[in-house]
Amino acid sequence: MERYFDGNKLKQLRKSKGLSGRQLASMVDISQSYLSQFENGKSVPDVNILGSILSKLGVDLSSFFAGQEPLQNDSLHAKLLQFMESCRNLSIEEQKAFLELINKLIELAKTIEQSKINKDGS
Repeated sequence: MERYFDGNKLKQLRKSKGLSGRQLASMVDISQSYLSQFENGKSVPDVNILGSILSKLGVDLSSFFAGQEPLQNDSLHAKLLQFMESCRNLSIEEQKAFLELINKLIELAKTIEQSKINKDGS
């Protein structure tokens, strides 16, 4: 794996997602300096750590090594990751209430979408 790992590619991917090294390291629960070692080619992450990093960036291992772009909206995905990271600062009760609110919004959006489909179909 060491022969094929490109730390600069990892750094560019992180930056393209709008994340700082500190943000990504926190999301993966590693130190910023540890992440920096990977990005600067001073160290090679093991497959589990790299998998975790790439997962937070919305890319799977095979896509990273094949150089393929992920299929999802990168900008939206980065914003969602940043938003989820900021939720870590909430208390457990606040997180539960927030999750309940999000689930209700999703249900409402589905109801509205179904209503539009039914209206268009009649």
